[in-house]
Amino acid sequence: MNTHAKEIVKRQFKRFTSNKLNIVFLAIAVFVPIIYEGLRFLPLEETMNPHTFPATFTIVLQDLLGTEGPIARFAAYYYVIPHLVITALLGPLFFFSKNRPPWVYMSIGIFIFIIDSIIYVTYPVAPPIRVEELEVVPIRIEYFAWSEKTITAHYSAIPSGHIFISSLGALISIIERWRKTATLYVANTIIMTVVIVYTGDHYLIDAIISVIFVAAIYKIVWYIAKKKGFTDHSSLYEGA
Repeated sequence: MNTHAKEIVKRQFKRFTSNKLNIVFLAIAVFVPIIYEGLRFLPLEETMNPHTFPATFTIVLQDLLGTEGPIARFAAYYYVIPHLVITALLGPLFFFSKNRPPWVYMSIGIFIFIIDSIIYVTYPVAPPIRVEELEVVPIRIEYFAWSEKTITAHYSAIPSGHIFISSLGALISIIERWRKTATLYVANTIIMTVVIVYTGDHYLIDAIISVIFVAAIYKIVWYIAKKKGFTDHSSLYEGA
């Protein structure tokens, strides 16, 4: 890392740590996903009677694109690998944000994780591949069986974690005016929506609701922040 890059990182670190809310929400952001992952060890699904929706779009896509061959294989791997990369990139987006305090963005992810957990417990939804009556081909499982280990909750179709994380990255990039990054996240959101519906891991409505959640929660959080006077990044942000 050259001297200029080090200076940028040091300056951003000062900016980040100068706002206590950033530290508080960072700590919460670390623990909430860990707690969510803990759901896999609870026998919740043994007594669940999950809801379902019409899998029209999944059936149409599988009939149109087929369930074998390069497209199916691509979708199976795209579901996992790009998602991990896109998720990892959120960290730098939080850290280097300037137009909004990082805690604003982190809070969106935290609240959606909480909402996701509440919906999972109170209104579980089984995705198409978990509903035998639909006869949907479990493409992802057939081509990339290991990916099942990455699924925490089998009856948590709403919202889609893949889409909410990708659309959150798109939101941050647009607000921060990072055009290339915004293009990456917007493109991934579109592609991933097709993938999760095609593989039967989600209904189309799951993706739509996820995007709405991200936009709505951002609006609410930013409104409260402005109302309470929590929009200041600290003087270190001035002139940046």
